[in-house]
Amino acid sequence: MKDWWVEKYKSLLQSFSKHQIIDSDKDNSSHCFPGASIGLIKHGFMTINPKLIQTSKTLVDFHTLLATAYNKQVFVPRIVNRNIGVGPNVTTKPRLVLMSRNKTVGRAMLNEPEVERIAENTGFQVILFELTRKTSLKEAFALVNSSHAMIGVHGAGLTHAMFLRPGSVFVQIIPIGAEDVSEYCYGIPARVLGLDYMEYKTKTYESSLAEKYGNDSKILNDPLALQRGGW
Repeated sequence: MKDWWVEKYKSLLQSFSKHQIIDSDKDNSSHCFPGASIGLIKHGFMTINPKLIQTSKTLVDFHTLLATAYNKQVFVPRIVNRNIGVGPNVTTKPRLVLMSRNKTVGRAMLNEPEVERIAENTGFQVILFELTRKTSLKEAFALVNSSHAMIGVHGAGLTHAMFLRPGSVFVQIIPIGAEDVSEYCYGIPARVLGLDYMEYKTKTYESSLAEKYGNDSKILNDPLALQRGGW
């Protein structure tokens, strides 16, 4: 078991059980329990059907679990932003978390500085949030849960929308050809969580693929036809 993984999720793992976390790589002794739950119960990506489980739990209950796990310790989150640096941040403006992605990994906002500027001119305090393996989940929860809105391009980082409070605004930017997966992964869960969910579908001329393949390319205008042929 990777040490960084245990450390990153320790607070959350400890909320699942009253017992201590056992690292099987370091502890070779035998442990006896009357029962155990192994693996995850799910009925789709980030989806739980309460009618199919005994406890009738939903994603709302999972959000409550997250809040319980991370609110046990009171701290001021360190916020990294190109404008305000690192440190406590106090503001009366509504806070918007802009999920920032490295352009080398794909699906990044090419006009991110412009989006940030427009949001600030609209009246938001914008926090650029770029995830790394070392990102503290406790600090991420404190930041997102205390914010009023979050915007990001479809990708794994948008799972942090689970940290938003009900009624918060969540905007998902959908890449060309990713409408269905975007809805399954984040659209449906966002509504279950009571978020004010919105989506922005990327236009063909806005995509960097237009520069590579041309505006009339089938890749841009009929991506589903290509997907039916196999990934």
